[in-house]
Amino acid sequence: MGDISVGRPSSNKVVPEPELKPGCRVQLTRLGTERCPKLGIRAGTILNKARNANGFRVQFDGARYPQSLHRSYIMPVDQNGSPRAQ
Repeated sequence: MGDISVGRPSSNKVVPEPELKPGCRVQLTRLGTERCPKLGIRAGTILNKARNANGFRVQFDGARYPQSLHRSYIMPVDQNGSPRAQ
């Protein structure tokens, strides 16, 4: 029997990950808004990395406690609140 590769087709395109670090202002992505509708469309600040490798602790404006969110749920924004160009 021949070798059959199962999975996603390979792609040569490399999509750069946005730089996320403590102190960075962020807002929810479209995916984040769909998965966490109670958080609404607010901006917040990254406090630190979460316990998992791809997560961050985010303190949203007006929230009492920080939230742990996957990096795909947040995107960096400028100081005025508009999404940062990459």
